[in-house]
Amino acid sequence: MTASYFPSVALLPSAARTTTQNSGTLQVNPPSAEPARGIKVTINITNVAAGPSVTVNILGVDANGVTYTVLASAALVAAATTVLTVYPGLTAVANVTATDVLPRNIQVNVVANNANSCTYSVAYDLLP
Repeated sequence: MTASYFPSVALLPSAARTTTQNSGTLQVNPPSAEPARGIKVTINITNVAAGPSVTVNILGVDANGVTYTVLASAALVAAATTVLTVYPGLTAVANVTATDVLPRNIQVNVVANNANSCTYSVAYDLLP
């Protein structure tokens, strides 16, 4: 296997949003590289004056393009930084940590649970 570089990736820059946002399918484990075993997804919510509610989902994508939930956050309603982690061997914590290997293809989406404006950014780090 070739050496891999596990980058930090900014998916969504900080901005006010009122609708669901989807990363599209991300190939995080290409066949020619050392596979990433896990991921940390960070959402930083900075403005909740309008009373928003969002849920962050890490989705696996199978060979047919069908998505399935790997990890979903609880509804996020406060200004805070939340980190979701998927990694084999960790103790599972509901809505925060999943003990699983990272699929080859993933999507990250932020579901707007209501139409109220929420200012946030989303980034991820792949874990070797």
